[in-house]
Amino acid sequence: MALPDAADRRAGTPASPPAAPESRRHSGRGAGPSLLPAVLVGAVSLTLVGLAVTVERFSYDVWGAFIWGPLLVLVSMPLCGAVARRTGDPGVVRFLVGAAVLKIVVGGVTRSAGTALLYGGLGDATRYDRAGTELAPQLRNLDFTELGEISGTRFLEVLTGLVQAVVGDTLIGTFFVFSFLSFLGMLLLYLAFCEGVPDGDHRRFRLLLFLLPSMWFWPSSIGKEAFMLLCLGAMAFGSSRLYRGALSGIVPLGLGMWGAIVLRPHYALVALAALAVGVLAPAGRRAADRAGGRPALFARVGAPLALVIMVPFAVSAAERFFGIDSLDLDTTEEVFTDVESRTGQGGSEFVAPNPNSPVGYPVAVITVLFRPLPGELGGASGALSSLEGASVLAITATCLWTGRRRLGGVIRNRYALFSLAVVLVYCYVFATIENFGIIARQRSLVLPFLFVGLAAIASHRTRDRSGPDPVLSDVPARLRR
Repeated sequence: MALPDAADRRAGTPASPPAAPESRRHSGRGAGPSLLPAVLVGAVSLTLVGLAVTVERFSYDVWGAFIWGPLLVLVSMPLCGAVARRTGDPGVVRFLVGAAVLKIVVGGVTRSAGTALLYGGLGDATRYDRAGTELAPQLRNLDFTELGEISGTRFLEVLTGLVQAVVGDTLIGTFFVFSFLSFLGMLLLYLAFCEGVPDGDHRRFRLLLFLLPSMWFWPSSIGKEAFMLLCLGAMAFGSSRLYRGALSGIVPLGLGMWGAIVLRPHYALVALAALAVGVLAPAGRRAADRAGGRPALFARVGAPLALVIMVPFAVSAAERFFGIDSLDLDTTEEVFTDVESRTGQGGSEFVAPNPNSPVGYPVAVITVLFRPLPGELGGASGALSSLEGASVLAITATCLWTGRRRLGGVIRNRYALFSLAVVLVYCYVFATIENFGIIARQRSLVLPFLFVGLAAIASHRTRDRSGPDPVLSDVPARLRR
């Protein structure tokens, strides 16, 4: 403890108390030991009451929900606690556990009900469920023969079979598991933001990430959005660590890239292009230099090394996925034309803008991120989607206006720049989709990266130009490891 200054002793001024350790400063009231018993009692009570009501009236397809829903929420609790402790804010664990309930249980139930009511039980989730039901007995016996090429749609069928080999033949239980996978991706995205943009508005980011309806609704289905959100979360977390000089970031980045390459390789190409933008940008060099020789070296070598290793695999997988000989401008235009022809139907189609023109690209960005806007689509689902799009557009415009003086600092942050590149490349790649329903689902995979920029420029702290670099300033020592 520091001794009081001599002048303070002569003046009778009490000495300032020592600064509290970071873990104590951030330990809010939400981190107490009463959380686990309360959630445990609630989960057990829900399970017992639900089973008592449904087990005699319905099949396991229904009453299995009262086993797997509460169980997955309980499994999420230690993960939420670990994320809260790692970000230096144990008090946020209550919010994260509540987000787990919203995402896994509420999201899974509403998404399952939406599949039955809106699509008459004929959606992609039902098709994956049927394939998984057929594969589950084989996979339960650890028989992995005659599965064919496990990529693309077949990968999702096999993944569904693996899930049902564990949870059994329960549709809603399988929805819960996929919701849980996407929730893990959201936790990784939250970690990536807290560590990559330490002076950003973390509260705003988690409110947008976990509570926006698109985020807890669309990726809560048996399908590619749930698994892809997990992959994007892993890639984001790995990228944020690599930008700070931690070579261990290659592990989550590589796992996320593998999942994206197997399922939808063009998502991997979007992330790799954004990773390259962060590598080539001059952001964060001052902080890396101050961090010492080895961290500075790792910061400059880790991400380029990942690019050199992963780009050839992603390009080769994309060529196989789209059935083209080589990925170039001509074949890309052919793919875009094919996407337009396949998505321009279904009752919510529209004319997509041309992202290759100076005027069309800004319209494409607005389309992918915010449309349909009010009045563009009828029906209850269209009205809700347009209301959310208008709300996100208003939030974006407000953040850009109020934080316009901090844009320069955001661009100097490698992870924020990576996220901005993800948004811009993603909007270009998916601008050719001509169906508002598909756009709404795909949007849930890019909105988290938009929120990074909004929460970064919404920082309530100002920085002098001669002050620390935004990449490593204020990062707790344990997060730099």
